Amino acid sequence: MDKQIQLPGRVCMSIFLVNSDCDKNNILEYYLKVLKRNFQVMSLNSDEISENISFNLMKNHFDPLTGLIWEPRLDDFKCVVSINSFQDGWVGFMEGLSDHFKFTLLHVSFAKLNSDYEPYSKFIFHNASFTRIIYAISDRGKWDFFQKGELQNFENQEYYSRKKIKNRLNSEILVNYLQNIGVDIMKKSFWHSDKSGYYFQALTSQTFLEKDFLK
Repeated sequence: MDKQIQLPGRVCMSIFLVNSDCDKNNILEYYLKVLKRNFQVMSLNSDEISENISFNLMKNHFDPLTGLIWEPRLDDFKCVVSINSFQDGWVGFMEGLSDHFKFTLLHVSFAKLNSDYEPYSKFIFHNASFTRIIYAISDRGKWDFFQKGELQNFENQEYYSRKKIKNRLNSEILVNYLQNIGVDIMKKSFWHSDKSGYYFQALTSQTFLEKDFLK
């Protein structure tokens, strides 16, 4: 039986749903090429990547200006996960990768109410045909809710009419949406890999991924 995990207080994660190993390898090759312009990138074997992820989960956060790339143990998808500690999650860069390499991007980020960060929840479903964006965010206690794009069959529209904005989208709902798609981030196997992965750390506090894309 696959054990359940406790999610950290803040997560910023992009999931690439790819069609084949060839597509996956091409995406990784380009992604790493861009990362190496502004980051120190280290290759980790399967045990090291799993240990690194477990250590960060135990700490309840991922270290600033760092990230991890790995292939989780999933039955239904070929998938690559990139998790980082940058506030914007490089969404524009990730969408550019999705458009160029023709894969579906799932971007999920949140900071829980009891974390050390201003609470928010964001979900992006993006492919070459459309983009679906949903978020609920607090700015010094004032909540805002936003959605754009066509409602998808993995969503529950009733959530978005809740009186309290912070209850319209939260980490539990994000987990449920991913599970409806077929990606269960609550399973321990998602946070482990049978293959090598990568750890990256910024060389400076400035990153330039979006302007570097496809140069």
